[in-house]
Amino acid sequence: MNENFLPIIGYPAYQVSDHGHVLSLKSGCILKTELRGGGYPSVTLFRKGCGKKGHRFMVHRLVAGAFIGLIPQGMQINHKNGIKTDPYHENLEIVTASENNRHAFQVLGRPSQKGSAHGRSRLKENQVLAIRASKAAGTGQRQIAREFGVCEGTVSMIVNRRIWGHVA
Repeated sequence: MNENFLPIIGYPAYQVSDHGHVLSLKSGCILKTELRGGGYPSVTLFRKGCGKKGHRFMVHRLVAGAFIGLIPQGMQINHKNGIKTDPYHENLEIVTASENNRHAFQVLGRPSQKGSAHGRSRLKENQVLAIRASKAAGTGQRQIAREFGVCEGTVSMIVNRRIWGHVA
């Protein structure tokens, strides 16, 4: 299958293919990728006149930037087939973080990371309900925070449903 190469904006010594290969125009070689950033292939590119310090780029972002178009700030690149190591341009789309998460959960069937399923969660759903009940009964935030081992701001956000809003 033929590969199409396009220049990488800001790095004139390199081109990226629609299959995710990065070509150094100086050496004529395809650069070796490393798996970084959660399992995504990445490469280091050097800019003339910037010394020996290179900049690391995720290959899928280079492909999307060259073949799909400018990636607006705050937007993400979604792999439609869910395979992080497949940066083929037709497998990529520019999406919001919310759309990317929705795709992961609904289309790919990845488990939810909400509530106690989140790796950094310090509370369980029943504790969140107890916090809300304590506050409704008139207990002060400081006392509730001490009782559950969280800060007062966390208690406030739970009570006002800014966090743990999915717990009814």
